[in-house]
This record gives sequence, C-alpha cells and structure tokens, in this order.
Amino acid sequence: MTTLLARIAEHPANAIALVADPVTVSYGELREAVDAFAARLLAGREDLAEERVAMLLPAGPDYVTTLLAIWRAGGVAVPLAKAAAAGELEYALGTARASRLVTSGEFVEKIGPTAAALGIEIVAPGQRGSPRDLPEVAPERRAMMLFTSGTTSRPKGV
Repeated sequence: MTTLLARIAEHPANAIALVADPVTVSYGELREAVDAFAARLLAGREDLAEERVAMLLPAGPDYVTTLLAIWRAGGVAVPLAKAAAAGELEYALGTARASRLVTSGEFVEKIGPTAAALGIEIVAPGQRGSPRDLPEVAPERRAMMLFTSGTTSRPKGV
C-alpha cells in the first residue's frame, strides 16, 4: 500500500490521474484529497492501526480517494457491494467489525439504519480533516478485506 501511494507521488501534480466523465482529477488534487480525508479519518489519532473502515460508494473519484485515504491513515478498507441486499450488508459490516462506514447519497438510506443499529459511524466522502503529519504505513500491513461470493455458504471475509 505504501508503494502505491509512493507511485502516485511520483507523477507531476498537473498530470491527469482520474477521468470520470465529465470530471478529471490531477495527481496533485488526488494527493491533496487523499491526505485531507485521511486526516479526517484519523480524527486526531496517530494511526488507524488497521481499524476496519467500510465503504459503500459508486465508482468514481470519491471511491478512489476513500480507498487511498483509508490506506494512507493506516486502516483496512472493507468495500461493500452496491447491489448487496440489506441483510448481506449487515452481515458484512458485523463480520468485518467495521467501526466506520464511508457512504453517501442513496446508499445512506439503504444502509443507514443498519449502521446505526451496529453503532457504526457514517462518514461522508470528501470531508477534510485538519492538516497534519500522516503515519508511515509499512507495506506488510493489512489493507483490505473483501467478501467471497457466498455461492456455497455464507460469504467469508478474506
């Protein structure tokens, strides 16, 4: 994960990093957004220390920024499937032991009550934290938990 973030830093600030028609995001904008959201996720802590942060977002700049910010803050990203039923989302959030959920728009209505029942804080993507030093995250640290399809039994977090 640190290697990916280092590779992003190698690109010129004005080079295009993301294209999500009609929006384009430069590497400089991406780095700034990732660091600001990582600071928001840290909320004064030094390191998320592999805290599990779930995310339910459509594909696009917010998805990329959120994923990278979770890693930049030292967390474990738990991407959730947009098409999953409410029961599947509840199972994934509980199994992952997610402490926070990054989501917005239509997904808040879909998953908000479940998150509240599980005591999971909902965070909107793109929120900015106070500028701060961010942790050095070793590449050996865990970075992501995905759930299997569950075709033969209940999905498993891997």
